[in-house]
Amino acid sequence: MWFATSKGVSVVDPRKIEIREPAPAVRIEAMNVDGGAADLRVAHAQYQPGRGEVTIEYTALSLAAPSKVRFRHRLEGIDDDWVEAGVRRTAYYRTLPHGSYRFAVMACNRDGVWNGQAAIVAFSIAPPFYQRWWFYAMCLACVGMVAALVHRLRVNQMRERFAAIIDERTRIARELHDTLAQGLAAVGIQMDTAMSRLPDEPTLSRVHKHMQLARSMVRSSLAEVRRSIWVLRAQTSKTANGLSVSLQDNLAHLTADSGVSATVRVTGEPRPLPSEIERSLLRIAHEAVTNAVRHAAARTVDVELRFDTDKIHLRVKDDGCGFDPESAREKTAGKNFGLVGISERARAMGGQLTLDSRPGVGTEVECHLPYTCRVETANTEGIEGVSL
Repeated sequence: MWFATSKGVSVVDPRKIEIREPAPAVRIEAMNVDGGAADLRVAHAQYQPGRGEVTIEYTALSLAAPSKVRFRHRLEGIDDDWVEAGVRRTAYYRTLPHGSYRFAVMACNRDGVWNGQAAIVAFSIAPPFYQRWWFYAMCLACVGMVAALVHRLRVNQMRERFAAIIDERTRIARELHDTLAQGLAAVGIQMDTAMSRLPDEPTLSRVHKHMQLARSMVRSSLAEVRRSIWVLRAQTSKTANGLSVSLQDNLAHLTADSGVSATVRVTGEPRPLPSEIERSLLRIAHEAVTNAVRHAAARTVDVELRFDTDKIHLRVKDDGCGFDPESAREKTAGKNFGLVGISERARAMGGQLTLDSRPGVGTEVECHLPYTCRVETANTEGIEGVSL
């Protein structure tokens, strides 16, 4: 084909012309979220939480073979790659989770060339209230409040139980004082009166001797009852030195009028102890000192309380007659339970009790308890060197 122009002749050969038809332009026509029409004029619309059903309608303008136009689309966050839609002009998504999304769609011409611009629409779906940060914060706060309430109820229950135990101990001590102690005291007074009126005659010397023996037995029993009453009423204070003060008072009551010299030594840095540990140490010290006063004929009793970094140590040592643990076990099997009781108490608190005694040397009882006590079922395997 020849053309005359102002600049000369132009020649065009149709066999050498490469025709490249551009891909048709894509247009998003409508968008529906959970049954409601979306406003496509908003750059990034946000929709309320719902079922998450999204429908997007799109099309492409092509005057040359429009039936051969094909589409592909991708929803960022859901589709990993382009989805070939063919000639379908609707994209449908079910149950989209909350979050931000970006939908893109492209079209190709009848020759399969994807060289056009993609149509894009961005939107987001708000999370439901139970998936928002403030809901998690409220749940966490509620859990904390419930935990604090349960802890307070537990503490109140423990306090009530402890108060009930103290009331019962006080009641028992009061009953002992009002019945047995007063009865023994009255018997002692009557015996003193009777002895003062007995004539000093040889024929009555044997009666006088029996009366003196009975009076000394009554006084001894009365002293034991008073010691028991004091143990029932004794409580440690809440200060760091409460246990040492209670031990000193305990020894003063147990060794009163017995001729035994008792000392208490405290080493290490004193610290407040749980009430379970304080009561256990008081009971163990009481049993050890009582044995030294009653059975060992001791002249001195030394009590040492040592505070270490992880444990507390109690040592009670006397200079009494001592005994052979094996022989004592065989002779008193099923009768005396003092050492068995303190051994079980130490084991139940997660500690250990050791006993060292020999005839003519004295006795030493040592107990080790951790500061964090754990209550277990007691057994009788807690004394090293002695099986009681």
